[in-house]
Amino acid sequence: MGEILPWEEKALEELNDVPELREERLKQFAEKLAELQSDDFRPLLQRDFLMMFLRTRKFDVARALKSYVAAFSMHKADPTVFWPKGKGPADYRLVLELPICKVMPKKNSDGTTVIVCTYLRYTSDLFSILDVITVSTMICAHLLRDPYIQTYGVTCVFDYRNLQVKHLRSIPIKYYKAVAIAVRDGCPARLRGFHHVFAPTFMSLMFYALRPLLNRKLSSRTHFHSKVADLHQLVCTEALPDELGGTAGKMAPGAFEEDLLASHDEYVRSSYYGFS
Repeated sequence: MGEILPWEEKALEELNDVPELREERLKQFAEKLAELQSDDFRPLLQRDFLMMFLRTRKFDVARALKSYVAAFSMHKADPTVFWPKGKGPADYRLVLELPICKVMPKKNSDGTTVIVCTYLRYTSDLFSILDVITVSTMICAHLLRDPYIQTYGVTCVFDYRNLQVKHLRSIPIKYYKAVAIAVRDGCPARLRGFHHVFAPTFMSLMFYALRPLLNRKLSSRTHFHSKVADLHQLVCTEALPDELGGTAGKMAPGAFEEDLLASHDEYVRSSYYGFS
């Protein structure tokens, strides 16, 4: 037996990830999903995709099944925004290259991977704000295939500077609800923190309106910061870009974003799975 990696030790202790039982549980999960196949639902059974749900739900097949179906149910809210058919990362290249969202190369002090979304360079004539939602789901699906990230989790930082309230108001309420429910039930990740920096009052009100849809854990991990100094108390500067007072350099596409774009064809093929 090879050397046990630190993430494997943590996964065994916290996520019930027993290496000797991993394949058997994966097989059970795939069989349960296959039973759900119908004219309206075609499950994606790629091994690494299934493992996202299984590991983050502590190898409880029933919980993983519920999470998997909830994730794909987002498509019903708007098939052109959530998991759009025939679309992949290259169709949203400008969102990735601006960038709006970036996976930071350095980890937070708690070992989590930091995702930063900033609207400093955004204008509505570049692309729709809804494209950001679409790309965000692709980023998460790509990022969360990493077993280290499945085990340690993610920290999300949202910088609202330069984003006008009219952009937020243009997003139908059903999309906010779909995202809230998907985060609660369908996101195959250990969500360690949501940090909203310079959020307009509209976003604070929206959070409190949607709060009943969230569980207590997610609510307690959502923070609003009026200055970056407060953010730095919870997210280390090494894992933040210059734009947020960090030391990781300016927001720019990196190796992760390049790899995501290179996976375009795979995402197009995968887009035809899930709910029709």
